[in-house]
Amino acid sequence: MLNNNIAELVQNLTGGQIACPYCHTLFSRDGLAPLSTVTCPTCGKPFLVGIQVGKYYLQECLGKGSYLALSQEEREMLPVVVKVIPTDGQDNLEDIKALWTEAQMGGLLNDTDFIAGCLDHGVSNGYYYIVRPYIEGERLDQFMARQGKLAIPNAITLALHILAGLQHLYRLGFLYRNLCPEKVFVNQAGYAVLHDLGQCRTLTEASELAPFPTAVVSPYYAPERLLNQGETIASEIYSLGMLLFYMLTGTHYYTESELIDLIERCFKGTRPANPHLAALPASLAILLDSMLRLNRAERPQDCPEVADSLKAILTELEDE
Repeated sequence: MLNNNIAELVQNLTGGQIACPYCHTLFSRDGLAPLSTVTCPTCGKPFLVGIQVGKYYLQECLGKGSYLALSQEEREMLPVVVKVIPTDGQDNLEDIKALWTEAQMGGLLNDTDFIAGCLDHGVSNGYYYIVRPYIEGERLDQFMARQGKLAIPNAITLALHILAGLQHLYRLGFLYRNLCPEKVFVNQAGYAVLHDLGQCRTLTEASELAPFPTAVVSPYYAPERLLNQGETIASEIYSLGMLLFYMLTGTHYYTESELIDLIERCFKGTRPANPHLAALPASLAILLDSMLRLNRAERPQDCPEVADSLKAILTELEDE
């Protein structure tokens, strides 16, 4: 619950006090860990022990080190998302690298509707931090949990938004490399927006990356990530195919046992057939099948090719 009274927040922080955002009871901050959750002794509701980082007042946890915040310098008082990592951590070098990558990438991407850019970044009050716009909406995995599988036109439309974001990155010389339902927001206008740019790499870096550990291989990541073949735009197209399949069917393309078997076989041999493809329009099933080929040379090789195919399928559906 956001408190829009910045002057009150400043006064309370300066005075070593904290106010419950629900019943406004004031009590001492002594002994309360910053960014921990406490229960109000008066109304019994839990809330965040907020702090100031840079010019931002962190007030509500959004999960995994991300917080809803307000800035004392923003006249419009629009909320933003502040992602923080403690500066005294000894085992979070990869997280810090991802945070700064996101800051650098986001600064290039504030001009697109399909990627959440970076508004600010720095070091303050014992934290590295970056700031991105707050997206009114919900993550795709949460959206799917509430909606179930999507109608074909809706799924294709979201896929086209994601493609636009991937293509924008590619034109700038980067791959996103992190496409999965948790990294896509569906905003209130119905647009799909990519966020969390910490795994972006230049095209050259992506083509030379070391393999991910088997334990973290997701069904959304292309086989070449595990096989240490380097990643290309065809890898992004594979991930998008997996995501589109998920939106259309509400399930993963591979069962857990099928995925384990593929990993053990190093993605050699026959790919398991999926019965859900047969239930889709033929043109869409053919496109998805091509996007999900284990051999990346057999996949579409650029985003415009996939976008043109998806638009043609939309037109075909409208004419039926």
